[in-house]
Amino acid sequence: MLVRLIAFCRFLARPAWMPMGAGVTVRSFRKIVAVLLLAIIGLASAPPARAASPSAAAVEKTFHTYSDAGNYAAALTAAQTLAPMIRASRGERSVNYALAISYVAESLSNLDRYGESVPFFLQAISINDALQLPNRNLAVALRADLVAVYDSQGYLQEAETLFRQAIAMIDPTVTLVTTFEVFNNFAGVLLHQGRYHDAEEMNRRALAMYDKSPANRFTAASMQNLAIVLMHGGRFAEAEVLFKRALSIREQVLGPNHKEVAQSLLNLGALLTDVEGRNEEAIAIYQRAISIQQVVLGTDNDDMAMTLGNLAGAYSNMGRNADAESVQLQALAIREKVLGPKHPDVGLSLNNLGVLYANENRWGDAEKAQQRSLAIWDQVSGPDNPLVAVPLSSLGLV
Repeated sequence: MLVRLIAFCRFLARPAWMPMGAGVTVRSFRKIVAVLLLAIIGLASAPPARAASPSAAAVEKTFHTYSDAGNYAAALTAAQTLAPMIRASRGERSVNYALAISYVAESLSNLDRYGESVPFFLQAISINDALQLPNRNLAVALRADLVAVYDSQGYLQEAETLFRQAIAMIDPTVTLVTTFEVFNNFAGVLLHQGRYHDAEEMNRRALAMYDKSPANRFTAASMQNLAIVLMHGGRFAEAEVLFKRALSIREQVLGPNHKEVAQSLLNLGALLTDVEGRNEEAIAIYQRAISIQQVVLGTDNDDMAMTLGNLAGAYSNMGRNADAESVQLQALAIREKVLGPKHPDVGLSLNNLGVLYANENRWGDAEKAQQRSLAIWDQVSGPDNPLVAVPLSSLGLV
């Protein structure tokens, strides 16, 4: 059974071991820009701007407080409050409003509500690009964020197109964090395209940007993402070291109950489950991740589905097939609801369910699940993607 690594860490900011990747996406650059922009609002001479600025600044500060703490639902509420305030005081055709809209998009993405976030990202990009003097940092960061969202949705070609746009915009005026975000997020796309060598190179390039800095969430994200790529290459000992380092950094920098801590736990559990067979230990790790995700994200989100899918793998390894089937069906239902019926992660759940059915000699159910899994991955990734070999191999067992 495949266990998935959570989440390729995208910065705005995934297994049965297959496409590991929980991503963390980097968004702190916009926090810096926001402070500057709202300060400009406060200094503006027009009475409407002066009247609105204290409240807008307070709401913006509240947004960052909640977002930094991993309380993305509360951050979304703050962002949805801030956007109309900025529109009223600065107008729709302003970099301030583009930034405020990006906060809504960021919060939705952090809640794994990817489809809902896309229109807001596109709106923010459109507003900023249409300005007489577009903010280049914001233009690059928004594209990097949308790369991560498209990657999470399985829209790999669209993600690569946006990456090319972003990379062409980078110049000496673009901040280090934003440049890191571009390379970090595109590495996830390369991984999901099966281009493992390129993904490793891109991850090492991102990690090198912070090699002389104190430990921070960007360092942790790069370590996690590089470990995911190394696992795909069979370099498990190196991957375990990096996963544990990333987890330790996140617990220190973000606190023990943050979404990104749960991502590190999920990936470490995936390594222990499928590579080392330490299933009891992995189950405890998954359960801790689930407890964090329930508080921070709720139950209907992609991260929760990945954790449940991996937990099912650990149960299956221990012969607890009834528990494994129940949990795997939960993961499948969440993915179909959140990501849609043709997403690669739905294919992953179907593949794992098919393997479970085959182990129980339920050959008809197994074949149906594997055929559907193969159809999804073939459509999304193309027949030459190495990930397609997974359902083909499983189907050969039926």
